[in-house]
Amino acid sequence: MDRVSIIIPQYGRSDLTVRCIESLFASTIMAEIKNLEIVVIDDGSPDSSADEVDARIGPSIRLVRRPTNGGFSKACNAGAEVASGELLLFLNNDTVTASNWLGPMLKAMDSDPEIGIVGALLLYPDLTVQHAGFDLYGSSYLPLSPDHINRGYPANYPGVGVSREMELVTGACLLIRKDLFNQVGGFDTGYINSFEDVDLCLKARALGKRVWFEASAILFHDESVTRAVLPDRASRDFANHLRFNEAWLGSQLISLPWEPKGNGLRPRSLQGRELPRMWVVHLPNDLLLATSMISSLASSSDHEDNVVVFVDDVTTSVADYAENIQRSTKEGRFLVYTSEQISWDNLLLGISRQQRDRDVLVVNPSPDSVQR
Repeated sequence: MDRVSIIIPQYGRSDLTVRCIESLFASTIMAEIKNLEIVVIDDGSPDSSADEVDARIGPSIRLVRRPTNGGFSKACNAGAEVASGELLLFLNNDTVTASNWLGPMLKAMDSDPEIGIVGALLLYPDLTVQHAGFDLYGSSYLPLSPDHINRGYPANYPGVGVSREMELVTGACLLIRKDLFNQVGGFDTGYINSFEDVDLCLKARALGKRVWFEASAILFHDESVTRAVLPDRASRDFANHLRFNEAWLGSQLISLPWEPKGNGLRPRSLQGRELPRMWVVHLPNDLLLATSMISSLASSSDHEDNVVVFVDDVTTSVADYAENIQRSTKEGRFLVYTSEQISWDNLLLGISRQQRDRDVLVVNPSPDSVQR
């Protein structure tokens, strides 16, 4: 059995994959780690990327071709299925590794059998921080939101270079024990190209495993270069964010203290609730995004949940769309308010006073449009 399997998913942009692999061979890992394999998963690239990588990588690297694009989770899970390593290292193809990066991650993993996941320090090409661990906070977008710690700060900013236990780390460079990965069921394929990594960390922690940020493992990351070309990114991100809140809001694993920002309401635990929840949604004026949000809510919320939507501009097609839904749904389950009737702030204030015994989840993707 190999010690480590490095799994690199790609969707187009074979030039990035080749660059990533070349940086692996230029680093010290090939000499330091004897039992190591590299697996590239082509996730149904629409161009000749798979052939281009196949022609460049040589026989020492395994290429797996998926016939259709399924996203990050499915590609990584496919790589894990064929990997022979006892440890799996998921690596984005738009990363470039420093000379000695994997050794510190393995050392951290070996230091404690309770450590199940190890993440790395990722820097932008200008040497500012892209990833140094995630924090969780409540926002006016959705109550539970992962946020990059020290993102955009210089790499030598105090605290960036400190290795420590974290709640969450990114999947752009994530080391996990294969038996743990299989135990939690791999990446949740219900997420499409975001939130699957933080969900994986929480699932590992739910089994009593620790998540570790190793600051001495340094890579450079362009971030989301290939993801940016995928269609419907905004609607997918919202659906992923909503799914994450549905899964983990109220979990005892969310241990860091946080308070909602902006106009969010802090909901009570979703565990063991007796009354239906109430969703309060500030619809954007973009019809495509508004319909995507309502569709995601309809598929994620319980049929007894109530939905209150707020529309800023009554002259847009979004207002007509919302009112049509109100007329076609069960009386009282879907209510529409507009800025001509009440301000967003006063709507939230009234709901918070009237619904003290219910879970209230506030969705506000456009806080800049909130009326004061």
